Amino acid sequence: MSLENITSRFVDLGLDQEEAAVLRDLYLSGESKAGDLAKSCGLARIKVYRILERLQEMNIVESTMGRPVMFSAIPAENAIEKLIGHAAKKLEKMESARHDVIQELAKFKLHQKPQVEAKYKIVQGKSQVYSMIAKMAGAARSVILAYVEREDLMKIAYTEIPEEFAKARKRGAKVMILTDVDFSLEETIKEYSEFAEIRHTKIPGMSMLLVTDDSELVVSAMTRADSASGDVALWMNGRNFVAGIRGLLGDSWQNAVDARTRINIMKEGGKALEDILIVKGTQPISELYRSMLARAKRHVLHISVPYDAAFFDSISRDTLAGAGKKMKVRVLTAIEKDSLGKVRALERCEVRHVDAKAGVNITLADDEVMLTPAAGSRGQSAIWSSVRDYVDHYSAMFESLWSSSSAMSDRIKAIEDQEKAARALASAVQLLKGAGFEIQKQLKGASGLSHEFAIVAQGKGGTVVLDIAGPDTQSAVIGFLVKCMDVKADHKILVTLSDPSAMRAPAKSLQSDLKVVGAGDIEEVLRGMLARWQPTSTA
Repeated sequence: MSLENITSRFVDLGLDQEEAAVLRDLYLSGESKAGDLAKSCGLARIKVYRILERLQEMNIVESTMGRPVMFSAIPAENAIEKLIGHAAKKLEKMESARHDVIQELAKFKLHQKPQVEAKYKIVQGKSQVYSMIAKMAGAARSVILAYVEREDLMKIAYTEIPEEFAKARKRGAKVMILTDVDFSLEETIKEYSEFAEIRHTKIPGMSMLLVTDDSELVVSAMTRADSASGDVALWMNGRNFVAGIRGLLGDSWQNAVDARTRINIMKEGGKALEDILIVKGTQPISELYRSMLARAKRHVLHISVPYDAAFFDSISRDTLAGAGKKMKVRVLTAIEKDSLGKVRALERCEVRHVDAKAGVNITLADDEVMLTPAAGSRGQSAIWSSVRDYVDHYSAMFESLWSSSSAMSDRIKAIEDQEKAARALASAVQLLKGAGFEIQKQLKGASGLSHEFAIVAQGKGGTVVLDIAGPDTQSAVIGFLVKCMDVKADHKILVTLSDPSAMRAPAKSLQSDLKVVGAGDIEEVLRGMLARWQPTSTA
């Protein structure tokens, strides 16, 4: 029997396609970690965790108590018996429910209530909002489905709401709570688990969103700490609107992670898995950044283009340097004269120069990424994520930029050469102006085209053209000569920042009358030229 046939037979026994694939691979590989099963099945790790939980609830899969958690399947024959037993129970329940549903629907039709007119009201103040929710929970008969922001969930633990949730559960209502789960909720989740199922998700900007049955809902948005409006909620009973919000929450519920699973994953990996956070404020960003680098064990990659002094000085420089003591840290930035000293302070990091102007700081630490716009602006914010697709995307972008970047030593030499060239040009301009020359940068050639030089000096004595050579000596000489062939110049001077002798040979081979001089010799050469000036005929 092929692997596909084994999978399809597990589906015939009542499992869905993904459950069947996980169970099949667990039998084939023996005791395994969830991550290994995720790789073999081609499924997301978090999805495999959910599947393993469902199989554990069916008593088909067992797990160890240690770290990492190891999973194993019970003997195949026993598992098949259990699957058949589950299917038989399900069929029995369906047969029993058929008669009951027909009877109950008949009663409902006889005693159907008139349509309730849709109403709404505004509730202001935290205590009034909590009282409204308790009242709604007290009337719930089938379901309470809610998103409650983390801080509110901890606060309502000390109100009458949990008691009303527990009563609703005893009446047969299902209590389902969505919240942003982290370590701070571990004890709260234990308390709520007696009467509610809790899953992890985020609904940005929402403080509370709660639906009971198909009859009522309450919505409360987050308010700023400095807001004068305080805590405000909207209550309504419009059935169409309630049904729409319940559907929205239901979709979120289906895609959410069980709270206990999330906490276990956080304990195992030291961080949230497959998650996105938006962090606002310099202090929270700084704390998250440092904690992210503290968790890293393999590598840290950082991009800051252009060099962001505010971000480096206040948040990242010392943290990156500290990380460099224990692991490989690579930094890409635009190294300029002003930033050179600070970049050099990253002694244990490998720093390279890149010409880019993204206006963003990107840091990758193992399987996490954080994006922070250029620091110093009001409303500083950052996006943190451990979603694999995001991390892989920015890792690939970093490697692409790294492959085209320059070593810091090369960049330092380039900066020093730029300064040397600037000094040489300034000295040349000063000398030529003192001798009565007019300085410009362009000169029109016989072809009618204008050619640009570092200096074009024109005076009664004639014309001087001067350029600064780049690192490629051969092309620098040829490029300068091509321009000089089209213009009339009495002196053609090419200034090199390296050894002049390396450029004189190609200039001589081309039978050119240009002078190749070092940057440190330009002043002496110009003084000699001016002293013995012999302009050519302009006829």
